Amino acid sequence: MITVLTGDNSFEIRRRVLAIKSAARGEVESIDGDSLAVNDLPSLLLGMTLFNPDRTIILKHVAANSGVWAKLAEYISKIDDKTSLVIVEPSLDKRTKTYKELKAQATIETYEAWTYRDESRAINWVIKTAEDLGLKSNRAEAKHLVDRVGYDQWQLDSALQKLALIGSMSRGMIDTIVEEDVHANVFQLLETVLLGSVSNVVDMTNQLERTEEPYKIFGLLFSQLFQLVALASAPSVDVAAKDLKLHPYAAKKQSQLASRVSQAKLDQAVKLFAESDQSIRFARPDQVWAEVTKLLVAVCQL
Repeated sequence: MITVLTGDNSFEIRRRVLAIKSAARGEVESIDGDSLAVNDLPSLLLGMTLFNPDRTIILKHVAANSGVWAKLAEYISKIDDKTSLVIVEPSLDKRTKTYKELKAQATIETYEAWTYRDESRAINWVIKTAEDLGLKSNRAEAKHLVDRVGYDQWQLDSALQKLALIGSMSRGMIDTIVEEDVHANVFQLLETVLLGSVSNVVDMTNQLERTEEPYKIFGLLFSQLFQLVALASAPSVDVAAKDLKLHPYAAKKQSQLASRVSQAKLDQAVKLFAESDQSIRFARPDQVWAEVTKLLVAVCQL
């Protein structure tokens, strides 16, 4: 049996791998595809163990090993029924012969990262996971946690683990020990940059510098600025939210901010971000935050 686990939801893929390992009857082998050679495939996929013929092979990240990935197509139909091959590959090139063979003969399971469209699913998952951790929760508290953290299951799970140590999932406790989603902090920073004072911008940047990577924050700021420009020129918030795949609430907040900033200032801000991209990208590591702060102060002063 061959199973392919793919998609950008690494949390769910990890849970699925653990479940497969737990249910396996025989030997379980975890193989990194980067370390494989083409000559390793026959013994790995067609070999038998003397005392226990049941085998489970977890093969991770093999598609990047182009030679092995291409050769793998020849072995897919030859794998013994007592061998379970699990291929873990976040992204699959559907043009390759190996993918076409897998599509014809394997079970392909796709796990996609959650977005705002999965809000109800995320809330239900939080409630169930909280109960498994011995926490009493209701739908309102679960929704509050999702609103605060976002839809990344790794972050949600980490927050629930922290709350389980305290033994409470009240709104107050969530606000006390669970950090807000960085996207919310970045939006507040962008709002301050476009409407606030230089001193507040510097203070907020200094706070983010303690916990976040500057390249990540720069990228998020640029992305949200682009969304503001799109919302400012869109015929309606709903149309822009659909095109940009924004949560309606986030789109509404961004639209409100866009309405308070002149088009000329938004255009100038985009120009400054574009001009600063090179200096930020190639700055010395200890100077990147200084470059980001310099940019934000310049935009604030427009």
